[in-house]
Amino acid sequence: MCAIAQDTGIPAVTAMYPENPGVLEWGRQVYVVPTAESPAAMADYVEAMARLALKQARGEELGPAAEEGYPPRGIRKPGLREHRGSQRAVDMLAARLHGRPFETELPIEMPEQVTPAVFEGDLASTTIGLITCGGLVPKGNPDRLVRGGATNYLSYSIAGLNTMSADAWESVHRGFYTGIVNEEPNYILPLDVIRDMQAAGEIGGVLDTLFTTSGVGTAVADAKNIGAGIARELKEAGVRAAVMVAT
Repeated sequence: MCAIAQDTGIPAVTAMYPENPGVLEWGRQVYVVPTAESPAAMADYVEAMARLALKQARGEELGPAAEEGYPPRGIRKPGLREHRGSQRAVDMLAARLHGRPFETELPIEMPEQVTPAVFEGDLASTTIGLITCGGLVPKGNPDRLVRGGATNYLSYSIAGLNTMSADAWESVHRGFYTGIVNEEPNYILPLDVIRDMQAAGEIGGVLDTLFTTSGVGTAVADAKNIGAGIARELKEAGVRAAVMVAT
């Protein structure tokens, strides 16, 4: 919406958590005020948005990102500096080599690229682990898994179960309509299909523990910690492949 407004000549500003994909996709076209994970400091965000909006409405030129409070957009504008570029570059290099503080004039943040692991082996002799970020928990959510912004994961036994029963399991995820999966929890943890594959000899077995979290609003750093923790438990249990159902 802000990008469309900008294209039509209407000044616009929004606020997003820095790790929001929208910042990466539209950050060069739209002024974005960075927010925290919690709305507790919303008054500060609204004040910053109002300041940027008023300056744009008055036709004032906005200053550098660090001064105005929006993330750097990678846009260089013509202007005069005290020293020419070659000298500034050498000064920055010297500062880096000597461990002195310096600030780059062109920060570049590249999205992290993760190469998927390649499975090597025979599925018919492999134990499969089951993971879901669909907020699946026992009925009543006894361990109080949060609906979003998770910083942890939970694990539950599925030993002896052939399907995920709607009488015993539910989703507390806040990022999608949970009514359908609460009628059929196998949609977000396909234990019924996995058991059929096990019975047919297509896989060697199923780990007796499932891993679950709510995959919405989670910071990248927390997501990495969650993933590392689950991976560690899977490896310790001898699991070589896993099915993770995203929502």
